[in-house]
Amino acid sequence: MSENINLDDRHTRLKYKMAEARQELVTVLEALTPAQLEMPTHNEGWNVGQVAAHIAAAEGSMEVIARRILNREPNQREANQDFDLDRFNNSMIRRRTGKTIPDLLDELAASRARMLGILDQASNDDLAATGYHPYAGDIDLYGLFVVIYRHERDHAGDIKKAIAKEY
Repeated sequence: MSENINLDDRHTRLKYKMAEARQELVTVLEALTPAQLEMPTHNEGWNVGQVAAHIAAAEGSMEVIARRILNREPNQREANQDFDLDRFNNSMIRRRTGKTIPDLLDELAASRARMLGILDQASNDDLAATGYHPYAGDIDLYGLFVVIYRHERDHAGDIKKAIAKEY
């Protein structure tokens, strides 16, 4: 598939990798049964359904960081000194209690459309602009997009392992 795509172009590479990771994630999520949603994972005591909710929340929350970087807002490191990522993630999961996989897929589609809009708006200079991510630390906009697709790929793998009972 990538033989006809210029992956040397940073924008094109990000779009390709994001689409690749998202397709894998969607395939995994669409195949889940209600019983599988309750299966434990190695993620902070979360079950498969909670990992799915976490993934749905993640890109939307990273959109805030992307916009701050794109708008060259001051680095948020100092403002985030007391930020508790685990508490934040758990609160985002709680907010999605009762949501179905189709609901979460809709949320993922909406956040992806917004993030691709940010990417389309970003120049190469913008991709080099830096900000702060509570887990990754100081990061440029390009790196934030990498975090997004790797995060999805990693958690899709976590779900696959949980379903295969490798935990």
